Formats: sequence, structure tokens, C-alpha cells
Amino acid sequence: MESIRDELNVSFLVISELSRGDGKSYKETPHLGVFKGSGDIEYSADNAMVLYPDWDPLSWVEGQKRKNKLWLVASREHSPGLVAEYEVDYPYWGFVERDVSK
Repeated sequence: MESIRDELNVSFLVISELSRGDGKSYKETPHLGVFKGSGDIEYSADNAMVLYPDWDPLSWVEGQKRKNKLWLVASREHSPGLVAEYEVDYPYWGFVERDVSK
């Protein structure tokens, strides 16, 4: 995929399953090791990002905001860290971006 990217000047979106942390949850700060069984894709990617749920789907309460955090875990141009926070726009199943600079 790297040679195709370079020869044709194209981008790829690769989706990978994530491993849970030591506590069997997604509460830890994500890193490259959270990509599950994806070989060396995460190490050869220009940017590696993780969208983590910031709510517990097993204890969901009516009216609870379903927040998700987008983390940059590796990049050739930028430092890793929190990129954005999103809320699920139910019933349309879209996302609304929230300001994380506060």
C-alpha cells in the first residue's frame, strides 16, 4: 500500500479493531499498541487515529450524552494527542464536534 500511495499520490483509510486496556475498557489514553492484529499498518501509516467512546454503552441512561474522543496516536507531521470530541447526533446517527480547547 505504501508504494501505491507514493506512485499514485492517493490516500487510504484503514479501519482496525482495537484492543481493550488492562482494565478491559477503553478508558486509557490510546497509543499504537491498541490496534488489534493489524500487522505493521499502524507503523507505516502517515497518521494513526483512534475514535474512543467516552460513555458506557452497558449503563446508558435516557438523555445521557454519547461523547466520543478522537485521538491522534501517531503522525509524521504532528504530535500525538486529543484532536476532537464528538457527540452522537441521535436519531440521525451523525456526529457533532465539541470544542476541546476549554
